[in-house]
Amino acid sequence: EEIKSFINKIDKNIIDLISKRFDYVKESVKFQNTEDDILLKNKKEDVFLNKGFDKNNDFISLINKDIYKVLLTSFEKEEMKIFEKKQEEKLLVEKIIKEEKNKVKTNKTILIALVGNYDEESPLHKLIPQSLESACDKLGFNINIEWIDTRRVNVKHLKSFDAIWCTPGAVYKSTQGALNAINFARVNNIPFLGTCAGYQHCLLEFARTELAFNQADSSELNKNADMPLISELKSKLVEKADEINLINNSKTALIYKNTKINENSESSYGLNPYYINIFDNSSMSFVGFNSLNEVKVLEIKENDFFIATAYLPEKSILENKTHPLIEEFVKTAYNKKA
Repeated sequence: EEIKSFINKIDKNIIDLISKRFDYVKESVKFQNTEDDILLKNKKEDVFLNKGFDKNNDFISLINKDIYKVLLTSFEKEEMKIFEKKQEEKLLVEKIIKEEKNKVKTNKTILIALVGNYDEESPLHKLIPQSLESACDKLGFNINIEWIDTRRVNVKHLKSFDAIWCTPGAVYKSTQGALNAINFARVNNIPFLGTCAGYQHCLLEFARTELAFNQADSSELNKNADMPLISELKSKLVEKADEINLINNSKTALIYKNTKINENSESSYGLNPYYINIFDNSSMSFVGFNSLNEVKVLEIKENDFFIATAYLPEKSILENKTHPLIEEFVKTAYNKKA
């Protein structure tokens, strides 16, 4: 009985030590990055334990060596289980983080209407989505883009968009449709950008709706116009760089952080200088002029973002650059949505 008592005590000590050893083994798994790390560690332990055996004692050198091999093998299996569980937890955490990031990004999605008559052959119509996506990527937003044919402009539909861009195009299939979209954006303070034809139609919309010049027209659209508000310009700078001076402290100048810029025009038509004075004392400001004093940029300061340019900021994407106007356009759209 006394011998059994001592054996029981020794067994308990052995079990306690093995248990304590296992606790350390479990902790060590936290520092193992691969399964090979575990195998290598156990190989080193095997060598270490073998060196500790008395080779002159047959019992210790044979029996105990076998016991420890079983011990190490058992521990190794448990380590692998712990390691696999750790990897599963890591993957789960990464998945959750990714989902949360996507959720945050989804909440940052803005919807932009591109009003015009989409032409898949037009290089410009391909550049516009690219330039918008580039700006949104830089700012960390998602973007959904929808082209709206000028013949299909519907105010109820426009209410679902966070911003409107009136795009370039030689002649819109519906002048009135384009004017309706511009008026909706202007009156409801929807972030708006107009380029080339979009710029020209901003002038027409404002002159007709706000200034009551119903006869205001474009000589490009109507050669017999009684009031050719839009006419062919002297400069006729098409596909050429145009130096533009911006009015100091204008919204456009603040966005550029400069009062002198160079931009490329696409059309030889613009605001007829003869009619420039009809806009005096109105909410529409002309803030960009070339060397011939031709209007190249207009804005409405009262709106969060209402800017139209005779030139094409979307072309900056050809040089892998995000244009400051486009960047501010999408940023304003997101801020208003938020």
